[in-house]
Amino acid sequence: MFSQLTEELRNLPFVKLLFPLIFGILTGYAAGDLSDIMLVAIIILSMIVSGILLLSVQSYKRRFIAGIASYIVIYVSGIAILNQNRPADFPIYDKELLITARVTEPPEEKEKSYKATIETHNIQTPDSMILKEKHKILIYIAKDSLAESLKYGDYIIFKSKINQPESAGNPKAFDYRTFLYRKGITSQAYLSSESWVKTKKNESNLLFSAAHDFREKLISIYKEKGIEGQELAVLQALTLGEKSELNYETQRSYVVSGGMHVLAVSGLHVGIIYIILGLIFKPLDKLKTSKTAYGTILKAVLVIIFIWGFAMLSGLSPSVRRAAVMFSFFAAGKALNRPANIYNSMAASAFLLLAVNPFLITEVGFQLSYFAVFSIVFFQKKISNLIIVKQKFLSKLWELTTVSVAAQLGTGPISLFYFHIFPTWFVLTNLFIIFLSSFIVYGAALLLILSEIPYLSDAIAFILKNLVFVMNALVESVEKLPFSAIDNIHFDRIQLMLWYIIIFMFTFWLSFRHLKYLKVALSGLILVSGWSLWLNFTQQSKNELIIYNQNQVSVYQINMGEHNYLLADTSVSKQDIDFSLKNNIIAQRGAKLSRITTDTFFLTKLFKKDSVFMQAGSKRIAIISDKNQIAFTSTSKLNLDYIILKNNPYVSIDELSSLFEFKTVIFDPTNKPNRIERWIKECETLDQAYYDVNRTGALIIDL
Repeated sequence: MFSQLTEELRNLPFVKLLFPLIFGILTGYAAGDLSDIMLVAIIILSMIVSGILLLSVQSYKRRFIAGIASYIVIYVSGIAILNQNRPADFPIYDKELLITARVTEPPEEKEKSYKATIETHNIQTPDSMILKEKHKILIYIAKDSLAESLKYGDYIIFKSKINQPESAGNPKAFDYRTFLYRKGITSQAYLSSESWVKTKKNESNLLFSAAHDFREKLISIYKEKGIEGQELAVLQALTLGEKSELNYETQRSYVVSGGMHVLAVSGLHVGIIYIILGLIFKPLDKLKTSKTAYGTILKAVLVIIFIWGFAMLSGLSPSVRRAAVMFSFFAAGKALNRPANIYNSMAASAFLLLAVNPFLITEVGFQLSYFAVFSIVFFQKKISNLIIVKQKFLSKLWELTTVSVAAQLGTGPISLFYFHIFPTWFVLTNLFIIFLSSFIVYGAALLLILSEIPYLSDAIAFILKNLVFVMNALVESVEKLPFSAIDNIHFDRIQLMLWYIIIFMFTFWLSFRHLKYLKVALSGLILVSGWSLWLNFTQQSKNELIIYNQNQVSVYQINMGEHNYLLADTSVSKQDIDFSLKNNIIAQRGAKLSRITTDTFFLTKLFKKDSVFMQAGSKRIAIISDKNQIAFTSTSKLNLDYIILKNNPYVSIDELSSLFEFKTVIFDPTNKPNRIERWIKECETLDQAYYDVNRTGALIIDL
């Protein structure tokens, strides 16, 4: 097994180099921000160890030691690259600063503002000190005519306070602060119309500027030709990777049907372009001499030029740049006739991208792109050979089906880990969605080229609109089929790793028929089952109260083993729960969840609640939203563990102390900041423990 693997790896140098780089990047990410002294010490130590290993190579048989030395160097390089790419914290928060900055991405229109990323050029502090530091800031600009005219490359001068991005701190929820950090952004600001001006200076990369102009032109053409609503939203997502206009229902339809991957311009679209270009330029392969296949080299050059041309048309979004790099390496590797070049080319492109931006390793799009392409190359032929279909049409249909199954095998575990849903009809969806999306992508490029020809461009736009309409209708139909998706699947990192081991070992067994591969696959299944049983056991023994940090609404969850209760204001929608709370609810692993409003009377053996007081497990809690709720007299204080204040009640901490004996007072997100500040000052004067959910994040209390 290992000798065969070693023999294969000899022809895949970049595969061998990629893994130590990835492990180094992950180590650097886990280790946190290292000091310059620590980083230099690690580099020097690795060079010493590598040097000793190289000096010990005295014979050909021990040449593997040189390989180990190179892996150590690349591993440490991964740590260093990650550390060097960490964004520095902004120097001054919460003070009004005068800043000159350049817009580094095209502004994105929101409902009430424009969102843009800027890079600072000069920062003037309150004491008039000038800091020439480069920091990325996410800004939201009030809508007006000046904001509408703002473009990529423009310089602006503004006066504003800079704040740290907020993260709700809800368990297992999307962490917005970390998301921005991985993109190099550590601060944000809101600019009113009066707080900023645009200078006449514009500095933009010509390539990116042209790409953004193409992007804006294509969007304006779509709108001019009468494409609107969700047809426009899907068309923008499909051709430009712009998903902000997609509504919740459309996104849900594509997720449940298994077609969401077409709504991100990435490996699929560039792969389609690559295949079609390969067929168009295939005659060039015949141009060759006895020594040089110059036609094949010319073909590779043309394919790469057209791939990057398509990338330009789609606005050079990060996902399409990543896919263009990957397929450019494929084209170059094929032209050079390298053995097993598809895996090596893929590894080379990943190595280059990660060396430039190591934080790509954390992006879902990066992971899905590479796993999708790898799994199609690795699995598709093996699956196709399981059934031999002789009829030509059915053979092509079977081949397309196996491509879909192969892609799902590779990306399925990652999708389950991030999205917790398995689309059962994904094969049916992909049979038509890949076909339709291919025509839509080419139609959009044709529309851009022929937009000035009146009747012809109108006809192309009409066809495009109806193709998208049909695709949306088919996707919605698949969503409505019985058992269209298995939802709310809990899938953690342990299960992710085990399932990949199972999939690959089972595939090796089908390919080579060695029993040891089957034994490893079956052992993985046993471990998955055991881990699942352990998670169920730990969940059933868990009793806790979670006070979520949900924007300006009250949402609490009481977990009592197999019975969980979600206490939420009536204004909390299913979409709010899906966005902020769903991952944590899924982690309860099928425990029954009952939703009740925060002011409802409720009684079970495990949990009791009236309009003010509730008891969960051993904890006694009061939820106070109005001073009148505690307008009673008592000869003795009531004993409580916690008091939760919500909806800005006009009550002082001193008044609460006169009526109750309690350990901690909790301020939930429905309270105004100025009211919370007064309560905090009072708590600090009285030496009273408190917890501000809005500032600190969700609170979890063991019951």
